[in-house]
Amino acid sequence: SVTAMLFENATMTTENFLKDAVMACINNFEPRVKLNDVVIETDYDRNGFNVTLKYTILARELPVVTTLFLERIR
Repeated sequence: SVTAMLFENATMTTENFLKDAVMACINNFEPRVKLNDVVIETDYDRNGFNVTLKYTILARELPVVTTLFLERIR
């Protein structure tokens, strides 16, 4: 799960698992969008991940890019 990945050390392996988890989550639970791409970059200094989601809103054929930072909260 995405939440479980946030408690792992920020590594390239975690980055790949996180990308798969984010893609599965969106594809399984958000039928209103078509996921085009997920880009995850590890921020080693902040022990988190910069996530860029590229998707299309199906009802409007509107392409969207959303960027967020995922980190664990204690």
